[in-house]
Amino acid sequence: MRSDQPDEWKQLAEVSRDDGAIVRLSERIALDYWEQLKTNYNKYEVYKNGKLIELHEDTIQVRWFYEFEFELMLQAAEFKDIAFTYVQADRAYMMVSARK
Repeated sequence: MRSDQPDEWKQLAEVSRDDGAIVRLSERIALDYWEQLKTNYNKYEVYKNGKLIELHEDTIQVRWFYEFEFELMLQAAEFKDIAFTYVQADRAYMMVSARK
């Protein structure tokens, strides 16, 4: 499964600054399941009196590894006593300890 084209822009937040300007944060996401790569496209827009006065965009890429893949990489780098501890019950986050 491959989704090289990012989703539509989704607004994540909108806040008002002390000077009356409105700041909007939006994102689009592209997932490449084969490469295990998530790309976030972020857009920060600043509006004053209904007019766009600033625009900042950035891109963040995150590659994910499954436990067995990460363990194989650590073993290949000659780590020993590899242990995985899950921080949340849904296995969304894990801690890894190993000895070189």
